[in-house]
Amino acid sequence: MRPRWIMLVAGALLLGPAGCTGPADRVDGPPPAGRSSQSVSPDERAEGLAAQRRLLADRVASRDDYETSVGGLQRCLAAHGIALVNKGWNPVDQLSMMIWYRATDKPDEYVTGYGDSCFEAYLSAVDDEYRKTAAPTMEPRLLTSARACLVTHGITPRGGEKSMADLLALSEESEPVTTCVKQGVSQLYPGIPVPLGW
Repeated sequence: MRPRWIMLVAGALLLGPAGCTGPADRVDGPPPAGRSSQSVSPDERAEGLAAQRRLLADRVASRDDYETSVGGLQRCLAAHGIALVNKGWNPVDQLSMMIWYRATDKPDEYVTGYGDSCFEAYLSAVDDEYRKTAAPTMEPRLLTSARACLVTHGITPRGGEKSMADLLALSEESEPVTTCVKQGVSQLYPGIPVPLGW
């Protein structure tokens, strides 16, 4: 049987809108209604939520906090026979890590159920808070590649660009910018499906 891969695209497949609650409100309470039968135990959930509460005690999520939470997610998945494939920080904005769930000889429903449940317990609140507070910043090699490409399209970078939004502000047309970023991604990260949302 083929391996099963479930991709987590920057948390979007597993999280709804963040709403108006603070981090302390998002890491407590009963499990959501409609939970899959493939879900973590109450003890596992409590352990993960407690870990997130500790990391968010100062109401700030740092890069280290995010990576620590991904480690918790990985351990939770491993306890249920699911591997976490981590390709590092998304180079387009560095606001999330490119992670996938992989399991052999397990149905998609099993992987998705435990994936959602582990993510919620160990990473969701930290992920939400990090996205709210961190500034999107393009990985330096990708930024350099995109700037050089833009010059070939007749667009002159000013030199202070740090993010996709900064690059888009250089031109009235978004197509050359998105083309250059996509080109840089394919050259620098071959074979890695980098989420390109902007």
